Amino acid sequence: MERRTITMHSYVMGRKSLPENTIVLKRSINSLRQSNRTGHALELTLPKTILESVNSSSLNIARKIWNALPPEVVALEHPGLFKQAVRSSTTYANLVSRSLIRSVEADI
Repeated sequence: MERRTITMHSYVMGRKSLPENTIVLKRSINSLRQSNRTGHALELTLPKTILESVNSSSLNIARKIWNALPPEVVALEHPGLFKQAVRSSTTYANLVSRSLIRSVEADI
């Protein structure tokens, strides 16, 4: 979970690049208006598809986890601070409660 979010953070903040139209920001980084209804302003989208291989791909799962992160975590630009926030127990519990990731403790 952490590696996926850290990788997505690198793409969103422009430190890494993906091929065109692979994954796209819904809004530009310059207009970071936030809505409580939809989550945070840096929401990511993928092109529409009916292929199951794309829907269950690692990139799509990373997008779902990224979009579920709290706005205060996504807004962190410094990679070190972002890593700390993603690894915090509150972020982990938030993602588990939304059923986006499995709780490792529940499997033991």
